Amino acid sequence: SLFGELKNEAERLLAGPGGVAQRLQAVCDLLCLRVGHYDWVGFYLVGSTEGILELGPFHGKPTDHVSIPFGKGVCGQAAARRKTIIVQDVAGETNYLSCSPDVRAEIVIPLFRGDEIIGELDIDSHEISPFTDEDRELLEAISRAAEKIL
Repeated sequence: SLFGELKNEAERLLAGPGGVAQRLQAVCDLLCLRVGHYDWVGFYLVGSTEGILELGPFHGKPTDHVSIPFGKGVCGQAAARRKTIIVQDVAGETNYLSCSPDVRAEIVIPLFRGDEIIGELDIDSHEISPFTDEDRELLEAISRAAEKIL
């Protein structure tokens, strides 16, 4: 299956040569180019300021949201709640940070080191209700692989 191939390829890229940012970028590129309903793929990482997500490597249109406090928007909520959040239609979200008017849905997977949130994988889609359990399983597996290099 496509998702099985993508999981293996992403894990191979993350374990491969190059700096951390370069490997995360390769995964963003892979997912964005190979999955039709992934229109923006990026990593947010917790930097020097606790409780703030900073934009890391991404593939897609540039975003104004280079810094997101925990609790704000879907990314911030995933960090605050410490769990994957899937929003199938962002129009129904009150606490939403729009990266682009084209975005219709979003899935965010937190990354951990032990109990500590160290970042997250964020995917935006221009379609309503595009995400399935298969997406979630793929992205959570990739996130676990990414945690090992962060």
